[in-house]
Amino acid sequence: MNNINFNSNSSEMTSGSNYPPVIPPGLSVHSISESLKRISDIVLSLAGILITAPFVLIYTLYAALLTRRSPFLIQSRTISTAHPVIKVPKLRTLRPIIHLYYGKTDAVSRESEIKAAYIPFGRTVRTHHFDKLPQLINVLKGEMSLIGPKAFSIEKLRRIQTIDAQQMQLRTIIKSKPGISGLWQVNRIIPFSIEELMFYDLLYEREKCFITDMKILLKTFGLILFRRNIDTSEDGK
Repeated sequence: MNNINFNSNSSEMTSGSNYPPVIPPGLSVHSISESLKRISDIVLSLAGILITAPFVLIYTLYAALLTRRSPFLIQSRTISTAHPVIKVPKLRTLRPIIHLYYGKTDAVSRESEIKAAYIPFGRTVRTHHFDKLPQLINVLKGEMSLIGPKAFSIEKLRRIQTIDAQQMQLRTIIKSKPGISGLWQVNRIIPFSIEELMFYDLLYEREKCFITDMKILLKTFGLILFRRNIDTSEDGK
C-alpha cells in the first residue's frame, strides 16, 4: 500500500490529471483494518465524551442563556446522493444571523458580520473545533468515524452538484463513513477548493488503513492545538 504524503503541495492540486480516477473495487480496506478502526472509534469517542462532558454541559447552558436558542445546531449531511443522510450536531457559537443568508453576496461584509455575531468565547470554541464535540456521539453510534471523508450539508451538496456533477458522481463510490476529521482537513489549502477536497477524499478512500487513520488523528490534534486549517465551510444559523 502506498504511503500518503501528508505535506500538501498546491502546485499538484491544480492539475485535473492528478486527481484519482474511479477506485478499483479490489482496493477496499481489509476486514481486520475495518475492525481496528471501529474499535478505536468506540474507545476514543467514548473516552472523549466522558472527558469533555463537563465542558459540553457548562457550555450548552451558557450558549442557551446568551442566544435564547437551542445550544445545538443540527444539520442533515451526507457524502453524496448515494449515501444515507445523517443528523450532525454542532455546538452553537454564533448569535442568530439568518438575515446574512438572504440576498447578501458580499463575502467581506458577510464575514465581518459573522465575526461580530460570535458569542463571548464562541470564537475560541469554533477555532479549536470544540463545536464538533457532540459528533462523538455519531461516532459511538456508528454513523460517523473519527477519520473519514467530509459530509456536506444538503444545501451545499445541491450547489456542488449543480457546479460539477461529474465530481459528485465520483463520490458515490466512497464506502467509508463520514469523518469528524480527515485527510482533506489536515492538508487543506485556504481558500476552500472543491477540487482539492474531492482529491483528498478519493485519495483517502483508495489508501485508507488503520495506520493512516492514526497519523491523520495525531495531525488533527496538532492543528487543533495551533488553530490551523479551520473548517468553516458550514456557517451556523
